[in-house]
Amino acid sequence: PRFDGIYYLVDSSFVARKLKVQRLSPDFGSIMHEVLSGFNSVLFLGASRDENFAFSQKIQRKFPENSYQFYSGFENVNFYINKVNEFRPELVVVSMGYPLQENLSLKIMESINFDCKILCSGAFISQESKGDEEFYPKFWNSLDLRWFYRLLHERTARKRFIKVVINAIKLEFKWK
Repeated sequence: PRFDGIYYLVDSSFVARKLKVQRLSPDFGSIMHEVLSGFNSVLFLGASRDENFAFSQKIQRKFPENSYQFYSGFENVNFYINKVNEFRPELVVVSMGYPLQENLSLKIMESINFDCKILCSGAFISQESKGDEEFYPKFWNSLDLRWFYRLLHERTARKRFIKVVINAIKLEFKWK
C-alpha cells in the first residue's frame, strides 16, 4: 500500500506510544479495493446522510458480492455500538475525521465481544460520495500528497492540521 495522510506523519507515533496501539496508516482511498475485497460484511459510519447514501450506491456497484450497512456520522455513541453488535460485521470503517473516529473506535472495541477489525478513514466517505470520478487529481495522487492537497483546498483540514501539530509538540515535551 501507498502511505499518505498527515495524521500518520505527525501524530500517530505519540498516540501509539501512549495507548500501545499497533497502527498502519495508509490513506484509505489508496487501499480501498484491497481492503473491501477481503471482508464479506462491512459497516460504514460517517458523513452526512446524503453523502452516505451516494457513497453506499457507489460501493454497492463496485463490490456487489459483499454485505454492507451504512450510517451517517451524526448519531450518538450508543447508536453505533448497538448497530455494530446487531450486524456483527467483519470490518467497521469509521469515517468521521480525527479525533472523533479514534474515540468512537475505542468505545466500539470496548463494547463488542466478537472478532471485528476497525479502520479509521478520515473523510473517506465524504470524499468518495462526490461522484464516480476520483476525489484527488492524478497529480497529487501520483506523488502520494493527498494530505497536502486537502490542506490547500479544505479549511477544516488546515485547522485540524494546526491542532495536530500543536498537540504533537505539547505531547513530545510532556513525555520528555
